[in-house]
Amino acid sequence: MQSHALAQLERNPEWRLLLTAYHVRQMTSPDGWVDRIFELANLDDDQLSKFHGRLIALGMLEFELAGRGDGMRYQLSSLGKQAQRGGTAAEYEAEVEAEAA
Repeated sequence: MQSHALAQLERNPEWRLLLTAYHVRQMTSPDGWVDRIFELANLDDDQLSKFHGRLIALGMLEFELAGRGDGMRYQLSSLGKQAQRGGTAAEYEAEVEAEAA
């Protein structure tokens, strides 16, 4: 599944814009959770909504309900962090094979 998710990200580099934006905000967050990003340069509202859903479905972005009236909060999952470091599907497959040997 992880190599599939990384391959999807490779084929859709525009998703990385949102992933990177969360990574930057997460770095300065005391608890690692950040409010939902509603605006991002070069992406319209429809794209942002779709990208959130796809990154969550691929397991790269996690979310939680912050509380009544506070909305959703997000953070990169371990897979999202790996993708942010530039890990590719091929690299992941090579790591899996090396660990199995």
